[in-house]
Amino acid sequence: MRLLVLGHTHYPMVKVVNGITVVNPGSVGQPRNSIPGAHWAVWDTARMAIDLRCEKYDYQQVVAESRVRHPELPYLANVLSRT
Repeated sequence: MRLLVLGHTHYPMVKVVNGITVVNPGSVGQPRNSIPGAHWAVWDTARMAIDLRCEKYDYQQVVAESRVRHPELPYLANVLSRT
């Protein structure tokens, strides 16, 4: 398997482009796909397969905490509140 792993777009995906499997696991801290949780990926070398995962957590608690700790920086709270 030819594999290219990307990051920093915050959108989980697996696509095959010109015979290359392109993977973006998503974002643990700031998902942009409107699905709350910590997004990550597993490359199973025995099966030669990519599995996208999402662990649920209380993102509303993180939103509230970020607003209390850094009210002058609403970016994180706004991103997480899009879900």
